[in-house]
Amino acid sequence: MNRFVLSLGSNSSDRYEKMDMTIERLNSLLNIEVASSVYETLPWGGGDKLYINCVMAGTTAMDKESLIEMTKNWEKQRGRDEEAKKHGIVPIDLDIVIWNDTVLRPKELSRDYFITGYRQIDPCH
Repeated sequence: MNRFVLSLGSNSSDRYEKMDMTIERLNSLLNIEVASSVYETLPWGGGDKLYINCVMAGTTAMDKESLIEMTKNWEKQRGRDEEAKKHGIVPIDLDIVIWNDTVLRPKELSRDYFITGYRQIDPCH
């Protein structure tokens, strides 16, 4: 089994609905062992649309490439495309931050939108 930590985010007008659907979907496909609360954060790097975020950790039999493909397909199905990007809208953002003890996205470890939730699920960090 592979261990992962995922970062979830959304700033769309229906962000709570999109987040709920995504959490439900991930729970049905992966072994989610722990999840943070859903919390609001300021946009990183500019913009005026508030985000909601969540951090989840668990295990999966999927390999990393399959999990990446699944998360990127889910983003597209929920409306993440060039048109949304032009307007600064992120319907849903899913990123694997940690995979089997390897940090894939080191910048996330210092950003409030990730670290707030990560501290909830792993208080040692």
